[in-house]
Amino acid sequence: MNENINIDVDFSFTDDTSFWDMFNANGSSRKCPDPDSYSPTLRSYHQKLWSKKLPNGYVMELTEDVDSYLIWKDFRFGADSIVNMYFHHHPRNINNHLTDEIKQYLCDNANEDGTKFNDFTSFYKDYLKKSYTIGGSIIFPILPRTKSINVARGTSLNDRFDLTLECIRLYYLGEKSPLFDTLKANETIFNALMANKPFFDLFENFKEYVKFFYLDDLVTDNYTAIKYFNSCTDIIHAKYPSSAEDWLALYKNQLAFVKNRNNRIKREIIKRSL
Repeated sequence: MNENINIDVDFSFTDDTSFWDMFNANGSSRKCPDPDSYSPTLRSYHQKLWSKKLPNGYVMELTEDVDSYLIWKDFRFGADSIVNMYFHHHPRNINNHLTDEIKQYLCDNANEDGTKFNDFTSFYKDYLKKSYTIGGSIIFPILPRTKSINVARGTSLNDRFDLTLECIRLYYLGEKSPLFDTLKANETIFNALMANKPFFDLFENFKEYVKFFYLDDLVTDNYTAIKYFNSCTDIIHAKYPSSAEDWLALYKNQLAFVKNRNNRIKREIIKRSL
């Protein structure tokens, strides 16, 4: 059966909330409404994209819910951004990392065509526009904070999705990582399946998980290793970028991944409509 999936991979989810009004008022995205939670277009796109056949033969048919973001069977899902430059963090957390010199370096070297941003705010806005497209977002099961993937990767992996994906790869191999206990969480709370293990069981193995969510551009061709965003690859001692070059690599590789994933999603939408 052909599917009519209307998804604009270039649409920025900052545009269907009050995000830019708040940004312009505060000069930062720190107090802006989070598109992961508040963008109706993002929720609709997630519902359409992931309502499809799973590797185990089931068909995941996501629906919107009053009390949860998206649901299927007993699962409750939330959206999560999978790229992060830390620009929205409280200034005291990044003052020792994102210096004025690094900001200028990013403005001068961000574009492949040699053009430069006039100021860091312009660079910042451009990054947000591009990163908050569908290629920069994914869904995870909703769990209490102590077993939430979103929370755990934020605290132990500096919210890096490439490091998160390495932990998921190791999980499928049965190997330990900072997220291992979180990924294997398995329990029912208030008659709802608030569990990560049954979710990852749906995909049977790492390759199928990657293929289902169109994450192929972040792994090697044989699905045995991660293509990291920059030189900070230690999942045990995850840290901020250590140099201006590392900041630039993080920026460029993340946006290249989002662009490639958007193109992959676009091709899949066309394929599913034939």
